[in-house]
Amino acid sequence: MTERLYEARPVRTEQDARFTARIVRAERRGERTAVVLDRTLFYPAGGGQPCDRGRLGREHVVDVIEEGHDDVH
Repeated sequence: MTERLYEARPVRTEQDARFTARIVRAERRGERTAVVLDRTLFYPAGGGQPCDRGRLGREHVVDVIEEGHDDVH
């Protein structure tokens, strides 16, 4: 279950966007790797709103979706 930091923590500056997390699961999905973290600040796509994009370490986050209680990056 991903702890959704974005529900309680506004991001106003680049420093606010920094967080630490642990990888819970990673798997290949086509040409990409899907990662579930124990916590995230990346808001998932939904209801017509695009997801947040950015970086996890050196890797680019190009999509975030909700799958049950997890946010998949």
